[in-house]
Amino acid sequence: MLQNGANEGVGLEFDSGALNAAYRRAKSENLNFLPLYQNLANPSPAQGWDANERAAITDRLSVDAVIALAVIHHMVIGCNVPMDQALRWLIAQAPRGVVEFVPTEDSMVQTLLAGRRGFTHEYSSEVFDRVLDQNARTLESEIVSKTGRRLVWYERTEISTQ
Repeated sequence: MLQNGANEGVGLEFDSGALNAAYRRAKSENLNFLPLYQNLANPSPAQGWDANERAAITDRLSVDAVIALAVIHHMVIGCNVPMDQALRWLIAQAPRGVVEFVPTEDSMVQTLLAGRRGFTHEYSSEVFDRVLDQNARTLESEIVSKTGRRLVWYERTEISTQ
């Protein structure tokens, strides 16, 4: 993102290994990038006296674009957030972005599903596309792996309440 003209970047990450690697790279390459520890399925709420000292993370961040790689399948399968809610929430964070859909044939999704009992949320490319189409205009879509991982660049339209 910084190589493509962004002045600064903030990365929200739950995996401490990825977070530490991002920090080391930003520091060694003198990048204007701030990696922050954050669980998107349980974001930091407003805190402090009367919940007024620190605003919620979504209120503190004002971003031009979201880059959500390897996020949706973790939120839906790993954190049990319904696809429509997770994707609408991501789209609501910025007027444009890129989001990755990882199909059920991918080994990472298979690993997540193997650890779940009673998984009830619909997880499919069709649901992903439907929710995306209800809330954004697809600018580009590209398959980026042999298992069918797909990157979708979008521009937000009106957020649906469906």
